[in-house]
Amino acid sequence: MKENSNDSSNSQTGALNRIISMKEMGTLGQSFIFAGGAGWGKKALSRSFARLLLCEKGKFSETCECVSCSRIENNQHPDFHYFGEDESKRSFAIAEVRNLLEWMSLRSFEGKAKMAVLIGAERLTTEAANALLKLLEEPPPSSYLVLLTENPRRLLETIRSRCSVIRLRPVQKETIAIQLEKQGIQKEEALYLAKKSNGSFSRALEMHEEGEWDEAKEFIDQMCRGQSGASISLWQKSERAEIVKNIRRTAEILRDALILAIGGSEKEIMFRSSANELKALSTEGAPKLTRKIGYLLETDRALRSNVNQKLALTRLETIWNV
Repeated sequence: MKENSNDSSNSQTGALNRIISMKEMGTLGQSFIFAGGAGWGKKALSRSFARLLLCEKGKFSETCECVSCSRIENNQHPDFHYFGEDESKRSFAIAEVRNLLEWMSLRSFEGKAKMAVLIGAERLTTEAANALLKLLEEPPPSSYLVLLTENPRRLLETIRSRCSVIRLRPVQKETIAIQLEKQGIQKEEALYLAKKSNGSFSRALEMHEEGEWDEAKEFIDQMCRGQSGASISLWQKSERAEIVKNIRRTAEILRDALILAIGGSEKEIMFRSSANELKALSTEGAPKLTRKIGYLLETDRALRSNVNQKLALTRLETIWNV
């Protein structure tokens, strides 16, 4: 998944402060691995790192609007370049690494420093990774290489051992929700998407564009019309990924109903605007709702373990109303 340019660099303040401290203490290396999930702000952090090195004022500031910092944010700085931006390619070939090496061998256009950022470094073939080793072992003066990856363990040990590893954390749900509201998304949907985003602002935006919220609301209406059990038999005709999505969505809705069934507040539920419908579902009672959620989670695990799809759903349908 591509990271959205609006991913907040603020979400990775700790990682950035570590890099700033390295620079101030004179221990800043020239090769880095930024490791973290999709949409956790790896590209945003690389831009902040570039601004730290290339800012005309010589000091990082999130609000700096000097020519150099503005060019970095717009991906137009001659000494800052992304490689591997076509993430549809399953591997990063030797030819692409050679282009990177050639670019890094050139002198800085503006005389300060150069930074190359390799996106999806886990896609490096063994041949490409070995070609990159020479750059890691003998980097040109004032040149910096940043490898972005979701899984650093997929990189060769010889690569990892020559880089400073900066591990990123998921963006906080509250931060994602605030950013979504700034995009014009209403608060309830923003909170829902933030909770389901796995700490990724990009993923939250993607779900909004896919209509995830509207689908979930329609799903609640179907359940309140007593169609949830009937839907299970219809799921048999769907792809496994769609079935898992329906199972998890049903579990989310029943969790809200369970909260209300045990006397919880409407402020505690995910689908607040559907409180009346959820109250109707809550009349099934906490024990039955708890059992149903358990059945759903058990089926989810079974499907992810490659258990026969038809058998798993047939069993779920059989025990659903017991």
